[in-house]
Amino acid sequence: MKKMMLCVVVALVGCGGSTGLIDDPRLVADGDADSDSDTDADTDSDADADADSDSDSDSNSDADVDSDSDADADQQDCLLVEKNWEIPDASPELPSGVLGSEIAVGSFSVTSLCEDVDITQIILADDMDVDATGDTMADIFQNLQLTFRDGTRVAGVFGWLTDLEGMTYAFTPRIPFRVRVDERIVFHVFADVMREHSLSSLGDVNDDTDGVVNVSEVIAAGMESGAPYLADLDDLQRLWLAERGGLTVSLDPHNPPGRQLVMGAEDVEVARFDFSASRLLENVVVDEVTIHFDLLVGLGSLWNLKLRRADTGAQIGGTLASLNNLGEAVFDWLSLEVPAGGIIPVSLTAEVTSWEGGGRSGDQFQPVIRMDEPDVPAVSVQATGRSSGQSIDGPSQHYGLGEEDEDVLANVFTIYRTRITISRAADSPCGPQSSSSRQTVAKFVVNNAMNEGSYSATISRFNLDVGSTIETTAPRAVRVYKDSVMESNLLAEYNYLAGVTMGDVDFDSFEETEIVGSNSADHTRTFIVTLDTSDAATDDRVTVGLDLGDIAWSDGISEEITAIDTLPVAGCTLAY
Repeated sequence: MKKMMLCVVVALVGCGGSTGLIDDPRLVADGDADSDSDTDADTDSDADADADSDSDSDSNSDADVDSDSDADADQQDCLLVEKNWEIPDASPELPSGVLGSEIAVGSFSVTSLCEDVDITQIILADDMDVDATGDTMADIFQNLQLTFRDGTRVAGVFGWLTDLEGMTYAFTPRIPFRVRVDERIVFHVFADVMREHSLSSLGDVNDDTDGVVNVSEVIAAGMESGAPYLADLDDLQRLWLAERGGLTVSLDPHNPPGRQLVMGAEDVEVARFDFSASRLLENVVVDEVTIHFDLLVGLGSLWNLKLRRADTGAQIGGTLASLNNLGEAVFDWLSLEVPAGGIIPVSLTAEVTSWEGGGRSGDQFQPVIRMDEPDVPAVSVQATGRSSGQSIDGPSQHYGLGEEDEDVLANVFTIYRTRITISRAADSPCGPQSSSSRQTVAKFVVNNAMNEGSYSATISRFNLDVGSTIETTAPRAVRVYKDSVMESNLLAEYNYLAGVTMGDVDFDSFEETEIVGSNSADHTRTFIVTLDTSDAATDDRVTVGLDLGDIAWSDGISEEITAIDTLPVAGCTLAY
């Protein structure tokens, strides 16, 4: 057990040696700083005065005891020192901070109940439970300071604390500060938590229910009466220290949708992840991120991979020329600092290898940040706490937004030599119509995207999603044309039987149709649908659209591609 010490450390003056006090220059007016010799002289003078006072007190007769007791009662009753109810006790859910950070170790208020007073000194005491733990504040805290609510220091800062039980630290303002009658002034107590501490465990702090520091004494003088007033407070806020902060990796709400990518495309965003640091703890510095590319067969399909801050566009770290032989992108030396309680969205971009450069048509990939597994030594995200210096790993990392960790999966992308999109033509019919034996009921525009090799796209299937109330009285034909309604442009035909309601159409055959490609512009082709609507009655309706799987196409390498990013395409209702 550490030795009991009944000594008050007064601002700028040690007790039996240096206190490690750091004078705050913000508290010193110009030309008002005391020299060391002046401080020593004042200390000697104060000591003489204290000695005289003690001598007088010792010589008091027994007749003075009652009057002294009344005076003590007045001293206690005028000042009210209370725990600041605005600052709650800390807990694992509401921690005080982490190793290496500055934290509030207590907060209290002082109210004058009888008259205006000038506070001349506030003495704080180490309140750690030495009997139970053998530890004092000096084992983990340094730079103890007392401030007003606005952060202004009351006096200097005690840099190194003294490793003795019940050690007290006196904060003496250069000019006493006034508290009006019934006025409440709030004080905060701050200290730095050392990264390298000598506690037997953090539980020595976290399990101390009445806090690690108390208000040993508030000393004041009445402005009218001149009477001295004293008050104290045994219990302040409970603390809860964490060894390190925490980091969560999740999918950003603006993560790009999975789609087809054209070979040779540059700077394509393929994933967006969020990195968030735990609230109230510490900033987290992300040093390395490993992103896996599941499903990918051709490891050379992607190159020039980059991470960028999605909120600013600034690149994070260097550019990766290619994936490694495990199909991973390992970004290191990032120094991405995530503020405590903050979120930084990170975008992953890449260039798609051209066909001539070795690209693979039909290759797929899905960017993934894999959760850490207990038996796997490699981690997907390596990070460090800014204050604690501790590695943020294991239980300090969380993957996904669920209660349990899970792999953070972006969407699936597919690579082709070119890419088609389909939309309803601007002049596609809509609204009130008159029936006809060969009525144009829909027009669709198929776009072949600009691509590096000027590759064509070939349409090999063109089925229809038809909704109708028309009942046929005889066989009725539905046809698909390219470019214009001419017999030479007919691509497919189907005949509804008599006595049926017109519905979806799967053509038995379709004449393959090429849409030429270009490396300088998109190319389009229009497909026109006609229908024999002779049987349409008043209030009948027809809608012709395209559903998922209705279209099949080829990029010249992959055949029967049915995935098209813009399907389905809704038709416009025709009314009769």
